[in-house]
Amino acid sequence: MRLGLDIQFEYTAPGTPQQNGVVERFFPSLMGRARAMMSGAGFTKRMRALMWCEAASTATKLSNIIVKTNETTSAYEKFYNKKPKYARNLRTFGEIVVAKDISTSLTKIESRGRVCMFVG
Repeated sequence: MRLGLDIQFEYTAPGTPQQNGVVERFFPSLMGRARAMMSGAGFTKRMRALMWCEAASTATKLSNIIVKTNETTSAYEKFYNKKPKYARNLRTFGEIVVAKDISTSLTKIESRGRVCMFVG
């Protein structure tokens, strides 16, 4: 079956993961990237348990915008015919940031923001 997006759908039998070997090999690589990101950010064991999903999501988004060897565009660009908005504003996973506090009752010596960690 072919659609206008030049995507070819291939149907497989249910309960047969061996028919999708590319994806089955990609999952361990993706989780390895997520673990590396959390290690680089200095996550504790508790933080890893709470934030592994966000790390995996960020790793997936990054893998979709990476241009592979011998190619000129990323997978995201091939599918949507444009660059993602977030590609221009990438930050380091686990980076310490100061989020602006919007309280109106601040004195001159009070902190103007909260210290947070960037995770997505």
